[in-house]
Order: sequence, then structure tokens, then C-alpha cells
Amino acid sequence: MDMSWRGLRAWAARGGIGPQALLLATLCALTGLCSAGLGTDSNWDLRNYHLYTAFAFLHGRLGFDLVPAQFQTFFNPLPNLPYYALVQVFNDHPRRVAFLMGLPAGIYAFALGQIAWIMARRTLGPGWPAALATVVVTLMGMTGVAVAPAIGSTINDVTIGAFVMVALWLTLRAADLPVPQPRRLMVHMLLAGLICGAALGLKLTNILYAAPLGLLILALLGLRAAVVAGLAMGLGFLLFWGPFALMLWREYGSPVFPMYNDIFRSPDYLPIRLSDERFLPRDWTQALFYPFYWLRPTAGLVTELTMRDARIAVGYLSALVIGVGLVLRGPWRETLRAERPVILLLLLCLGAYALWAKVFGIYRYLLVVESLAGVLLLLALARLMPRAPWRVAGLTGLAALAVLLTTKLPNWGHVRHGAQVIRLDPLPMPAGGMLLIAGDDGLSYVVPFLPPGVRAVALYDNLIRPGQEHGLTRRIREAVANHGGPFRILLGGDLTPERAAALLTPYGLTLGPCTRLRSNLEPGGHAFCEVERGG
Repeated sequence: MDMSWRGLRAWAARGGIGPQALLLATLCALTGLCSAGLGTDSNWDLRNYHLYTAFAFLHGRLGFDLVPAQFQTFFNPLPNLPYYALVQVFNDHPRRVAFLMGLPAGIYAFALGQIAWIMARRTLGPGWPAALATVVVTLMGMTGVAVAPAIGSTINDVTIGAFVMVALWLTLRAADLPVPQPRRLMVHMLLAGLICGAALGLKLTNILYAAPLGLLILALLGLRAAVVAGLAMGLGFLLFWGPFALMLWREYGSPVFPMYNDIFRSPDYLPIRLSDERFLPRDWTQALFYPFYWLRPTAGLVTELTMRDARIAVGYLSALVIGVGLVLRGPWRETLRAERPVILLLLLCLGAYALWAKVFGIYRYLLVVESLAGVLLLLALARLMPRAPWRVAGLTGLAALAVLLTTKLPNWGHVRHGAQVIRLDPLPMPAGGMLLIAGDDGLSYVVPFLPPGVRAVALYDNLIRPGQEHGLTRRIREAVANHGGPFRILLGGDLTPERAAALLTPYGLTLGPCTRLRSNLEPGGHAFCEVERGG
């Protein structure tokens, strides 16, 4: 191969697997380095359930332990298996673990770049303006509040979001075919459906993207394409959600326990629908203008931490420009045929946002919409300046720079790299004992470090509350009453010794002396106390 600059350009311009593989590898390396540069992941979800659920799944502890990871004990553990495996193999190499955890973000960036290139090539032609615009909107999409802080994190939003982004890319490729190619269309639909179904199975919040994507395939690509994609999506969902759902059904009588217990009526929890409504819009007007609330620093509105991001507001205004342009373009049948990829992308973002505003309100779940805002901006500017590709590329770059400079990213939790990924003080836990857990802090990450056979049982957390009576509380009482060995209790920072003693009293237990259990993930440590019967 000609290694001169001209030869490399010609090789890249020919496309094919080689240049694409090189681009993917480069992006994965960059996101891996970015993840390593952020430090060792220590986010609350990691301490609460990401490490524990993988450990429990692999060691058959779903019914053995009782709610040690709070409500999140019952989340699908499959997304957390890679991190758990990396910690088991490379715990003494935290930078290596961080780098490897960052690699899926490169796949996310690659798929986003492919989507951006499809749209840039359609509107600006295949030349340098389109290439420059593609780079700009990809960078804009990777640096937002939802994406950038989650690169390499066990939060897994970007890792699972990569599935959604790849499925959307495949669907847009099918919609962008210049002439009908039924076989190629079906292959794309099969792959897109499987991948999107897997994303939904791994994290149910991806219904935000799976539902509108399925409907749009039906509306824009036809019934046959929708049937293939729908069946594949169902198969992908069952493969990645089914095994754990079956475990939940066998243990608790519900495939989504404890969610939707007003429908499934598991005796192990109250017959109510659990939902987190803290961040939902207060009314329809706020829902309509919600993205503009994020133009100034806010905390507690759609995230727990302070954030500011203009991307979705920019995408919102761009969507209005695109929508007006489509309406004014001419006969709708001709517009539909000529603008199918644009319509698909536009309606997917609008549909996902509408569903998000109705059901979730948690900003992180909008990461795909956030990442696609730059693509919508490019499309809008191209409609306003249809014969000025360099001007469009330049203005896209300036707008992206303004957005980037005004973004305020939250930090979900990192500590400086040390000697180990997870370093925990030796647990003074007797063999054959029971570890009681109480508090709203993330505490279950200590459970994999307990001596074999030690059972972890929660007395108080975001699912187990004093005064409630249901199957889980009965299981807890029976477990404590029937345990013949020693007890210890691990306390969250929200519990004083007095409150802890009051929690133990109904079980016939008393609080003994306490020490501090410290780890690199929680340097301040946790109270670790002896517990005696009687009193």
C-alpha cells in the first residue's frame, strides 16, 4: 500500500473494511485513554449494585442474600459482568481496567460518526465540508452531559447506548438506499432489530428508542421490514432479559420484580407501582420547554448534580427548522421518498424525547438524543443555506464550539488511580456470620469480599422501610431469627448509632462497638459494628 499522504487519502476514500476498522480502533483507543484519564470509577451505583449484582448472579445469591443492593438488587446483572470480570483479573491494574471499560464508547462514537456522515453527505455532498462537519458533530455528540462523564463508567449508559446507536445507524443505512434492495434491507433490519432488542433487554429504559424505532420502520420502510425488525428485536430482548427475568419469576413470582407489582402482584412486595418521579416535568408547558431550562446551571432538575448543556435545546430548534422545511418542500409522497432518512432521524429524536418527558425525566437516559443534536443542527443549517457547504460546515463548527464552552459536566464519581481498582480494609467478619446492612448509601460492594457463606441482609434501604409489611420483610425477619451464628452490621452515613440501635430492637438485637471500614471507593469509610442478641 502507498504510505504517502496522497496514497493514504486514496485508500481511505475507497472505503471498505480496512479504513473503517482503522477508524473504529482509533476511536476506541481515544475513548479508552479518556476513561483512564478520568481516574478509577467510584460512582454511587457501582458501590450500590454494579459490582454486587454481577457477583450475586454468578454465585447464585439472588434468594440467599436479601436486598443488600436496595431496589437495584433486582436490576439485570448482565451489563455488569464485564466490569466484574475485569476486577477479578486486573484488580492490581486500575489504569488497564479503566482503559478497557472505555472501549465501548469508541463504538458509540463510530456509529454516531457514521450517522453524521450519512446526513452530511446527503446535504453537503461527499467532499471536505461534509467530512469536517461529520468530525464536528461527532465531537459535539461525545462531549455532552450525558455522554462524556459516563465514558468508561459502570453506569453503562454509553456502553449500552452504543447498541442503540449502531441499530439506528443500520436503520438509516437501509433508509438511505438509493434504489430498493430487498435482501440488503432485510439484513439491515435483522441486525438492527437484534441489537436494539439487546439494548432493551440489558436496560429497560431503552424503550425510549426501541418503541419509536420500531414504529418508524413500519411507517417508513414497510410492513415486511417492520416484521423482520420486530421479531429480531423481540429475540434480542428475550436473549438478554429472559434469563434474569426467569430467575426473578422463580424466586419472587414476577419477571420484573419489584417493578409493576400493581400488575404482577408478587407477595414479596407491596401491590404498588414503583417509580422515580423526582425529575419529571411539572406540567405540559415545562415538558415542552424543558431543554431550555438546561441552558443555565441546574441541580435537582433532571440530575442530582449540577449540570448545564445546550445540546438538546439546539437540537430542538433545529428540529423545528427541519420540520418546517419538510412541510414546505412539496407533495408529501415525494418528500417522504426523498427525505426518508431525515424524517426517520427527526421523528426518532422527537418520539424519544416525548416518551422520556412522560415516563422518566432523568437526563442521562437522553444520551442518544443529546448526541444526535449536532446532526440535527447540521441538517437545519443545510436547509437554511442549501448551496453553501463550507459556510454550513463553518457555522456548525462555531455553534458546536459555543455549546462545548458553555457545557458544565457533572462528576458521577472518580478517585485517583491507586494500587488497586477496589481496595477494602480486611473485613472483621466471622465465618458463618450474617452481615446486616442499613442505610441509603451504596454499601453492597463489600459483599463480594465477605468470607464464603456469609449472608448479606438489609434491614433498611430505599426498598425496605420500617413499618412496611410484605414478603421481603417477612423473609428478613425469618432469616435473622433462624440465624445461629454471629452478626455484624454495616451502616450508611445517614444512620446514627441511635437510629441503628432502634432498627435492631424489633429483631431482638443490640448494637455493639463500631469501627471504620475504609476503601478507596469511599475514603471516609463506613461504620462497621458488632451486634448481639438480646436487649
